[in-house]
Amino acid sequence: MKYLFLLLFTTVALAQTSGGVTYNFNYEMDLDGLKSQESKDFTTNILSAANQLEFQLTFNKQQSHFIQNTKLNFESEKDKKLSAVARALQASNETHTDFETSRQIITMSDRTLIEEKLDKQDWQIGTDSKMIGVYLCYKATLTIPFVNRYGEAKTKEVVCWFAPSLPYSFGPKSYYGLPGLFWN
Repeated sequence: MKYLFLLLFTTVALAQTSGGVTYNFNYEMDLDGLKSQESKDFTTNILSAANQLEFQLTFNKQQSHFIQNTKLNFESEKDKKLSAVARALQASNETHTDFETSRQIITMSDRTLIEEKLDKQDWQIGTDSKMIGVYLCYKATLTIPFVNRYGEAKTKEVVCWFAPSLPYSFGPKSYYGLPGLFWN
């Protein structure tokens, strides 16, 4: 499953030292491996609900807090249940990053707290650039190694566009460490 985070709205006061960003994620999945049409339809509905979730990143120079926004009204009971399943796809609902203590606290969906030391994320900053709104942004990639459930070594690649003119090293989820705010 691939995902891409997208910026919807931002409020960053350059004269001040804090701000906030609202993100959406765009989940994509190849459905060819699913055998029944019922499974394909169910998965399509879950992905559609997941793509409607919103997340808020608030930050200052030293700390950030990333949280999933909660939707309170739904068009139908089915939409409410699909949204609950889509929220469960998120491994964590909240992430608090603190550069002063070099720690990150992740709140899992069952409210379990996980505290981790901030390790350097080895972003590769490319020469590709584009304007996003009024901000000149540069492309960066991060390759994350992991072991899948079959014990096989795999990697996933995270692609990000960041704005150096916004000097905050934070992004969505547990991502950090670029010389500018993660924009898209």
